[in-house]
Amino acid sequence: MEQREFTRAIDVALAGIEEARHLRHVEAELVYLDQLGMAYANTRRDAEALLTYRRQTTLAREQHKVYLISFGLWNQSRLLARLRRPEQAAMAMAFAKRYWELHYSPVRAEDERHIRRVCGLAAAQVGEAACQANWERGLTMPMAEGLALGCHGDPHGDPHGDPHGAVAA
Repeated sequence: MEQREFTRAIDVALAGIEEARHLRHVEAELVYLDQLGMAYANTRRDAEALLTYRRQTTLAREQHKVYLISFGLWNQSRLLARLRRPEQAAMAMAFAKRYWELHYSPVRAEDERHIRRVCGLAAAQVGEAACQANWERGLTMPMAEGLALGCHGDPHGDPHGDPHGAVAA
């Protein structure tokens, strides 16, 4: 897609979010948040994409929309790695994988490739040992902490624990 197509996608998603909020149609808002996050990520507006996916995860959690919680969690990990937050990236990726498998099925081969890319980027930034330690933490953290990580960027649920973790969009 060309840059102007992504710009158009961002405009459409923002308008859709506004309309969905006006109509109080939470499911539509969640879908538009997902589209907005993808458009931001594809234009390398990584911080905006991360905030959008955190908003999606938070709203999906409030509405008990497990499928869209899964998407919000999954889509954050690569962004965290690209934003040079490798510890959170490894933790988030491991938790997202665990969350998906708990609720749905084992991840597919193409998803395993995505996981390896995220972990490779994280390991390149902090080393294999630190990446593995954070991966293990993500696999074993309590569910509430993992969801807080996906909503706020802080596994203890403090929205102020991560200065970039404010929920927006």
